[in-house]
Amino acid sequence: MSVECSWDLRAQTSPRSLCVYKAAGYEANTSTNPFDVAVTQQDHQAHSVVFGTERGSLHSRTFAPPSKESFHRNSPPQAPLESPRHYMPVDLKNGMPGVVVNIVKAANQIVFLVLVDDNRGTSAQQPGAYSAHLVSLRHGAFTPIQHSLPRMSCATYHSSCGFVYAAGKSVISFFPDQDKVIFNHTSALPSPGARSGQDALQVVGNGKVAVVAVGNSFYAVTEETTQMSVKLLSFAQSSQVHPVICVNVHDPTIEEGWSCLFLASGRECAVVDLQHSHHQVSCSPPRHGVVTMASPILAAGAVWPWVAVLTSDGLISVRSPSCMAIPLRTVEVGTRPNDYFVIRTLLQEKLMVAISYSGEGKVLQFQPDTRQDMADRLMKLAIDAFGASGFPRTEVAEAVSASFTATSYVGPEPTASSRALLRQYLEAVLGLADFD
Repeated sequence: MSVECSWDLRAQTSPRSLCVYKAAGYEANTSTNPFDVAVTQQDHQAHSVVFGTERGSLHSRTFAPPSKESFHRNSPPQAPLESPRHYMPVDLKNGMPGVVVNIVKAANQIVFLVLVDDNRGTSAQQPGAYSAHLVSLRHGAFTPIQHSLPRMSCATYHSSCGFVYAAGKSVISFFPDQDKVIFNHTSALPSPGARSGQDALQVVGNGKVAVVAVGNSFYAVTEETTQMSVKLLSFAQSSQVHPVICVNVHDPTIEEGWSCLFLASGRECAVVDLQHSHHQVSCSPPRHGVVTMASPILAAGAVWPWVAVLTSDGLISVRSPSCMAIPLRTVEVGTRPNDYFVIRTLLQEKLMVAISYSGEGKVLQFQPDTRQDMADRLMKLAIDAFGASGFPRTEVAEAVSASFTATSYVGPEPTASSRALLRQYLEAVLGLADFD
């Protein structure tokens, strides 16, 4: 993973939520001649971002993608260039009655579901933590849509069931322009109800299963109204300070009817496989168990075959879903603790953007391991597992062509856990892991 460019959101106040989508009607050509632009192929499409701030304002920005040459260079530049904006910014200042904590976009139209912290809290009649608003972006302006919505704690969107939200023990879906309802559960979740968060709710299984965080656990709810929720996984930590995270990994290697999910709470995380058939849900044990990070997890994103994890120390580690315990690469995006708070996947060229509270964004590109990277990592893991003199180090180094730096690595005292970690890595690399 490398930093390709930086984005300046030009935010007057601190961002608190982010939504990323492909900009419509843009072609990657810097020419000002409209005839030149018209014949250009859309190889790299611009990305639009809508973010909400701590003072209730909404802002839209559009950025050009990184230059095409940057995807083929061997090493990133020392100072990433800023990606220019190609569209005029759109602002709605003080349009919301509080901090904008979440923004969810509909798939086929520029309509956003905005969750706002109005400091009213929850009640028995309105269990959701935040007030909800529908806003459209048309003709260069944000326009609130007059639509009566209940309070919500978390929300997402799926093309098959529209907006899906959780509030208290309920999980409900709706389309803004039609009466079709897929999820209509008023008491599916256990007490104390759904957690709030930008990634606390995920819809999988072709829109038939909603996964919701409740406390330090994750529950699955099907579209069947008589089916109760099924607990998928519980973590030991129940941090109310740091967010709960549920991300769809989109694993193409698993069979139809299965979904791969990355779950996190506090410093713990795991990858589980969920099966849905005939309104029944089952979940496999975590792949190689639950992994504990050195710092609390703030956000995560998936671009197959990787999962990127953002921690409070400003580091983004790239890991394999089959072996979450081993970071393949690590990139520093923030120099202050808890500065960067969200990462979102860009739907082209395996890109991802991380946004900070100061209004700075960094576009990151996933890069596959080279043969040298894999050889050096294998060498260091072997030294951790057996010690520097506990195996034929020189012969192994020559066989895999490990570098002198990796071969000279000393490492800690070997333990049973480090040997298990080496086995997990080898199984993941060789495709021998069986998670059924």
